[in-house]
Amino acid sequence: MAMSTSVLAAAQDSPADQALAKIHTRLISAHPQLSHISAAEMTAALAGQDDILLLDVRKEKEYAVSHIDGALRVDPGISADEFMQIYGEQLAGKNVILYCSVGRRSSHLGDKLRPRLMERGAAQVSNLEGGIFGWHNHNMPLMRGEEATDKLHPYNPWWGRLVTRKDAIAYKPDL
Repeated sequence: MAMSTSVLAAAQDSPADQALAKIHTRLISAHPQLSHISAAEMTAALAGQDDILLLDVRKEKEYAVSHIDGALRVDPGISADEFMQIYGEQLAGKNVILYCSVGRRSSHLGDKLRPRLMERGAAQVSNLEGGIFGWHNHNMPLMRGEEATDKLHPYNPWWGRLVTRKDAIAYKPDL
């Protein structure tokens, strides 16, 4: 049986997936101009070497525990001007995909940046459906530095309830 990598499609898998699906449905309504991409679609795009700029919109301590391979960490509170100064030259023709823990911070930043990204030639701006929690819950690969890991920072204990593999929760990177 094939494993689902869409939080909305997998909403019956677990209470965590059901909660992530509800959050994602609200994010779609709150950010209607922002595109959304499932983990399966993102995996195919990454494997096909599509021109992607993958942005992890979490705090440094979260990123240090794990991130999706190839992701650049962007502070959730970055201003549009600062973002454009740092990444503006990398945008032409790129599919920009943002993610955070569940999609709230990345949707907010993606929505805020989208007009300027498109002006600079970005092909599309998308939020990863279910964030890194949905990605991790469906056993998708994570990295810590250059090494694979199954660990995931839960943001805090309340949000950590949406991580299905409790044994993989870590607040600090394994050293």
